[in-house]
Amino acid sequence: MECFFTEARQKSFEKLQQVVEQYRARGVSAHVHRGEVDGVLDSVIQRAVREPLFLFMDHCGLASRGWR
Repeated sequence: MECFFTEARQKSFEKLQQVVEQYRARGVSAHVHRGEVDGVLDSVIQRAVREPLFLFMDHCGLASRGWR
């Protein structure tokens, strides 16, 4: 499994980096990108060619879970 995360807001991005580091520490191949999803979406889809792909795009972000 390979996971890709993206976040445009700096404060939320910093928190997301911490979460991603926890995944990596458990052996998950995880990547984090600061910016809009459209800046990385094409490359993520290309990596999934001939592979199963689950794509979840959360329009509410961290604020909806009280992570501010």
